[in-house]
Amino acid sequence: MSRSRMSFEALKIHRSLRSTRNKSTFTGTQQSRVKPPGPNSPTGYKSGLTKSSRILQWTLVPGVFGYMALYGDFGEHEHIFSPLRRWVRKSKDEFWHLSPEEERIIQSETLRDPADAYEDGAGSRK
Repeated sequence: MSRSRMSFEALKIHRSLRSTRNKSTFTGTQQSRVKPPGPNSPTGYKSGLTKSSRILQWTLVPGVFGYMALYGDFGEHEHIFSPLRRWVRKSKDEFWHLSPEEERIIQSETLRDPADAYEDGAGSRK
């Protein structure tokens, strides 16, 4: 048998198996079903363990890379993550510290007499 004839026969067998895979067959009073495809098939199902491992994979891997980039010990010399670490440190400092204008506003608010706040209508005296 030639090679093309063999592959044609294999294709016919594959198609016939595929068409009967999801069909039920009835024999008398008993019903026997063809097993559903497994988790590795393209039309297969996914178990709860597979789903949870995927979620864990999508959260754990970026977390490990983020930790390595920001906190991993690569020594005191300059390395590839140094610019990123400087940017993160600068961003955190800007977030947690006040600008000079904000400090001036806070100082002017704290130096005001608390009694003036009642006269401005912010509170009421009894």
